[in-house]
Parts: sequence; C-alpha cells; structure tokens
Amino acid sequence: PIELARQLTLVTQRFFGLVSHYELLLGRWTRTSKLVWATTLMAAIDNANQCTHWLATQVLARNDERSRALCVCRFLEAGAELLEIGNFNGVM
Repeated sequence: PIELARQLTLVTQRFFGLVSHYELLLGRWTRTSKLVWATTLMAAIDNANQCTHWLATQVLARNDERSRALCVCRFLEAGAELLEIGNFNGVM
C-alpha cells in the first residue's frame, strides 16, 4: 500500500503540475471548448477517472467475497497512506 500511494502521488503530481492557473481561475474547464482551453486540467481529470476505473476493476475481478474484501482493505490502506502523504486527490 505504501508504494502504491507513492506511485499514485507521483503520477498525480505530474498531471497537476502542468495545469496552468488560467485554466483554473477562468473556469475554462466548464466551457464547451474545454478540450481546447483546459487540456492539461482535462488530462488530470481523465487520469483520475482512469484510476477510479482501475480500482473498481481490480476489486470486481476477484472471484469470491473474501478476495474482494481483502482487495478493498488493501486499497483502504493505500488511501490512508495517500492521506498521510497529503495527496487528497488520490484519497478521493
């Protein structure tokens, strides 16, 4: 769980580090042309959505309830590590 949290934090930082303050302050991600004016923010959002999809896939790929529960526990442990690191986006 610790290494998963670290790696997720590195990926998240890479995406959010590229986001321009203009994309955030001017609300460009809310416009119909968001893929043109807020490309890096949209990429960060897409990455977060992909991580969520991956997490759900990992849990549901388990065959029995016990394995699924164990998988959820591991992800909860990783979530605690993300919180400790300060990656609040990853915790969500």
